[in-house]
Amino acid sequence: MWSKEKSSTDQVKMAANTSFFAAGFKILGNIESENDICVEGEIHGNVKTTKKVVIGKSGKILGNIEASNLCVHGLVEGEVLISELAKITPTGVVSGTIITKSIQIEPGADVEATIKKITSKNESPNKPTVSEKAGGDNDEKNPTVVKGKKGNFQYKIGVNAL
Repeated sequence: MWSKEKSSTDQVKMAANTSFFAAGFKILGNIESENDICVEGEIHGNVKTTKKVVIGKSGKILGNIEASNLCVHGLVEGEVLISELAKITPTGVVSGTIITKSIQIEPGADVEATIKKITSKNESPNKPTVSEKAGGDNDEKNPTVVKGKKGNFQYKIGVNAL
């Protein structure tokens, strides 16, 4: 079992490594951090970290995000550049562009975005390529768009190869 001392030490360590923006907090400007970032408030600007970004149910980011991992429970509007996993939960809403190595969209999520896949660590995240096209003839001017509805899960995905 966990001792009280170990638990307290772990909580302090976790708190020291997370930048937290509480509900009711609103910032107009860019955020750059070497820590994990948790947003329950509102950020109108770009967010950049070498670690993960978690957007809580009441959280909102209106701007671009650059991170290693992303978990969206709230709202994101902008370009999202994620070097590992982007996860959109059932309460998550994303509109804009998602560029990522891997994506997980859970049933109930609301995503209206162009999704681009980073296929190799050697490739620049700014120049992603699509490993598989979603059917049809794709080019930069005419991306394939898949529209559908399955339960509460609504999606519109455009796949562009650069």
